[in-house]
Amino acid sequence: MTETKLALIILCAIEILIIILFCYVIVKIYQAKYWTKHEGLIISSDIEKNITDDNDRMVTTFKNNIFYKYSVNSIYYTSHRIFFGDFIWQSSYLISRKIKNKYNVNNKIVMYYNPKKPQESVLYRGIHIIVLLVFLSNFIVLGMIIIFYKLEQNIL
Repeated sequence: MTETKLALIILCAIEILIIILFCYVIVKIYQAKYWTKHEGLIISSDIEKNITDDNDRMVTTFKNNIFYKYSVNSIYYTSHRIFFGDFIWQSSYLISRKIKNKYNVNNKIVMYYNPKKPQESVLYRGIHIIVLLVFLSNFIVLGMIIIFYKLEQNIL
């Protein structure tokens, strides 16, 4: 087996793991459709900025950090999940700023919690466009890896 084939197999395995992770996210998004609507309170809201060097090109990405609290049956919970898949950093400061402005500190908000596990909650229970785009793009990357693997088999 050539080094190229081995690298493609490893990349394929990584892509499959990423797709499995996103399948889990999609399942959680679906389950959250049936969660209980509730009132919460924003206790912290900011934007985290990350700058990385990508082949001598500085890339800036942003992530919202929003913390909120709520109570269920007189038990208080704190959460930071905005939506399922909110671990994805984005390149648009304007989108991050829009999200932050929607969730100002001390604002009462509508949130949703899992009635079976009240510590699980989200502010937005639909599928966010960034999650959908990343999920679909991983299928494209997986397809490209398979095509390169097949080409490598035919060439050598």
